Order: sequence, then C-alpha cells, then structure tokens
Amino acid sequence: MRGGALRRRACAIGPLLLLCAAAVASEERVTLVPERAPPWRASRFLASLRDGAHAPRALRITTQPEGAQLELAYLREGVELRRTSGSAPLVVELPSALRTGEADRIAIRVALAGHVPRDLALAANATPPTLEIALTREPARLLSVALLEIADRARLELRASRELVFRLARSDRGWQLVLSDALLDDAFASAVAELRGATIARAGVRALGSDVILELTRARADDERELRLSQRMLPVRATSLVAIDWIPADGGHGADASVAAALATLRRSDLAACAQRFERSLRSALGEDALAVALSERGELRERATVLAVERLAALDQRGSLELLDGSRVPLAPAAERARVLAQPERVRGLLLALRALAAAFPSADERTALRAWLAPERSLAEFANALERARADEAECRASP
Repeated sequence: MRGGALRRRACAIGPLLLLCAAAVASEERVTLVPERAPPWRASRFLASLRDGAHAPRALRITTQPEGAQLELAYLREGVELRRTSGSAPLVVELPSALRTGEADRIAIRVALAGHVPRDLALAANATPPTLEIALTREPARLLSVALLEIADRARLELRASRELVFRLARSDRGWQLVLSDALLDDAFASAVAELRGATIARAGVRALGSDVILELTRARADDERELRLSQRMLPVRATSLVAIDWIPADGGHGADASVAAALATLRRSDLAACAQRFERSLRSALGEDALAVALSERGELRERATVLAVERLAALDQRGSLELLDGSRVPLAPAAERARVLAQPERVRGLLLALRALAAAFPSADERTALRAWLAPERSLAEFANALERARADEAECRASP
C-alpha cells in the first residue's frame, strides 16, 4: 500500500488516531497566504455569508514517488503575491474563501531527480483538500560504451544515467541488446559505431519508440561462448553499468594464462625514464580521479588482469615491492599491504605501462581502442586518441633527447 494511502487509512480507523496524528505532525507545513486580500466586490460579500467562509484552508500535496521538491506561487491577475517551497508530502496553508479572489491561481512546480518535472495550475477558490501528483521517470541517458578483449575473453560495458530494464537475445548475425525507456543521442551512436574487435565485427544502434536497440554482429560464425549479462550501480559516478561477458568453455583460465605470458615479456627497461614520461603524460591528460574510477570498475575480466599486472610489476623489483605515485614503496607480499594496493591499483606507478604491454599482446583492436576500454571507458575514442598521441609524442621526445 502506498504511504499516502496508509496515512489516510490510519486517520479513518479509530484505534489508530494516534498514528495518524504522529504522521500529520511530521509532515512539513508551509504558508501560501498573500498579505493583501482581493478587491471588495459583491461576490465577496455573498461569499462572506457562507458557512466556513472565514475558516483557514489547507491543501495536502503528495507525490509518487514521494519526496519530490515542490515550488508554489500564489498569483492574482498574473502577479505573484507569495512564493514558498518544500518537499512532499507537504501541507500548504491557503487563505480563507473570503480572502480568495475568483481569478486567483496557485502554480505548482514539481521536481525529483531522475523524473520529468511537472507544472500545474489550480484555481485558488476550488482547491481539493488533497492532491497526489504522479511523476514519470526520465528516459535513461546512455553515456558511454566500450569493448574490452583479452585472449578469448571479452566484455562489453555500457554506462547509463540510471538503472536500465534490458534484454539480450541472439540474432541471425550475432546479438541484440534492447534497452527499455532509454534516450539515444549522436555521441552514443558514434561510440557504438566504433565498436569492433575479435568478438564484434561491427555494431549499430537505433531507436524504436522508447526502446534503444544495439545490433552486435559477431566476428566469428562459430562463436559459441557463454553469454553473461549483469548490471550494477557505480556509486562514485551515480551511474549504472550494464555488462555483457563472453566466457569461453574453460571459464577463462586460458585467458589468465595468456595474460600471464604477455606480462612475462615486460622488462625493467620497459619501465625506464622515457616510458615513465609516457605514463605521466597520459595520467595527466586523463585525470587521476577518472583513472581511479575506470580501474575500480573491475568486473571479473578487468580485475584478474589488473591483479596479474600488479604482480608482474612487483616481480620486476628486486625486493618485490611496488612504487606508488607518492614515491613510497610497498611490499606486495604481506596480505594487508596486498589488499590495500589492489583496492587502489591506479596508485601503482608503471601500471599503465603494463596495461600498454597487454594491449600490444592482444591486437584484436588497435592500441587506442584497447587502452581506452581499460583506462577511459567514459571518454570518446577521439578524445582518448588525442591524449594517447600526446603521451606518445612526449615519450618520443624523451628518447630523442641526447
């Protein structure tokens, strides 16, 4: 039962009068009574003779969902005489019938995050005792999409402004992801068109009514990997992450072995001064906060490869330690230190270089696409490509210096 209905029922049942009084007392009350009465007319004289003409009036406003912000204005002949605000449920004190003009109006603006705002206008002399305003959810904004591939594992990540209702089905050419009540824009459509790799040969997106449909064409006709679809909220960004994982028959153990083999080719010389300049440049362009968000959104695929990359960096150090961005060194062996480092892998110096080595080892897509999926899934490919090119140029300048 809705909260408003529960309160009304409590007020109607004798033994629950105390519950009713407590609920009403806890509701916010505001006054929307103008200082000036309307001009005296014959109609006001007749109104003054009616029962209750001098009694104060009240309007109780509720919203579904509850908690919407209300902005109210009292208008007389188009002129605003009083303004107030509050959160639903809200009790609004109104002028008596005697002090209410025939043309007086009450304007109400209703707003709640994630919902379409509403504007209402009521005749001030004919307001009901209660008013319930239903709000419609805004369509989810589709923010970004990226494809991460490692060996025979793949993960498609889609970020949206709120939780989505979706379904995934196989099609003649691959897969079809239907997102209900979503909003398609040109930036997202462009990002979808750039998706390609060893799993997806090409992708397209279209709007159909209030649905958005992603068409993913498989790169291999014999792709029989298991599909797993998931969704979780990302509290740091207050967004939703929808992920499609392609899982091989071995559960991904072969991918772990391939990642370990690729990272084994990483040498100390690959972490030298000029390579560090590449990493510093790329970190600066992406921003430490955004990088932290990207690497914290791990999932099974990203998390396992990140752990192996951190372990390889520790193995390259004679003391088995890691250098952090603040210059401190942390041994990876103690369980407590290991957990602390893996909780914030973006703080490990050299991690971007290890991930670059991984991207080069699995050339299912170019380095820009692979590294963007790792480090900047919220950025457009063009924006990330510019940052990557600047980092490469800084590294090349360093190598060319005597």
